[in-house]
Amino acid sequence: MEENFAPHAASETIASPEATDAQPVEQPTTYAESNPTIGNPVGLVMFTVLYFITCGYYSIFWAYYNCKALSLPGKGKIGHFVYGVFLPVSLHEIIKKIETKAVEANHPIKMYAIPCGIAYFLLSAFQRLDHTLIGALAGLVLFGILLVTQSRINKINRAVHPYAWGLKPYNKAQKILMSIFGVIIMGYLGLLIYGLTDPEIRKETGMDQDNSARTNLLLHKTIPAIKSK
Repeated sequence: MEENFAPHAASETIASPEATDAQPVEQPTTYAESNPTIGNPVGLVMFTVLYFITCGYYSIFWAYYNCKALSLPGKGKIGHFVYGVFLPVSLHEIIKKIETKAVEANHPIKMYAIPCGIAYFLLSAFQRLDHTLIGALAGLVLFGILLVTQSRINKINRAVHPYAWGLKPYNKAQKILMSIFGVIIMGYLGLLIYGLTDPEIRKETGMDQDNSARTNLLLHKTIPAIKSK
């Protein structure tokens, strides 16, 4: 009887206390798995289309979604919307936050927050005060600042979140659309340069007059119109 049970007893294994108490080891997560996108990735073609279709007002929503993605201080949606409305003041803080997030993701990127913020603020103020061709040219530079900022946002997210929405490779239709808008922008810039250099256009638009001369011209036209009524 002992010989029959000996092989069966030898084949039995006893689990050690250490094996039963072992805990599953947590696998380390990457930055992309534990954090949202850095800013709001948007394809440059889509950004350009939305910006010009809305006559620049897309910049408000652009700032709103970037503030939301970056969790900037503010009382929810209202606070982020305020950032968008006052983008000439808040752009510096948005870019600075993107740079900070990029360092946290081990992909530091230089976006020149202070120069971009100052330039955007001054050009925005100038554009609202000057309604001539120079003001229109300032608006085009404002678009360029936001476009470069968006390209940097896309660059850092391609390294951290390569499959984020808005970062997929351009298809043929998007490339054609991008080319069309590129031609339109270059044509618009060419018209502005022509208008700035043509003496007759400068005279008709009053660009050769200072503010006092413009005021006197306005009064000269307005006062007779009032007396004739």
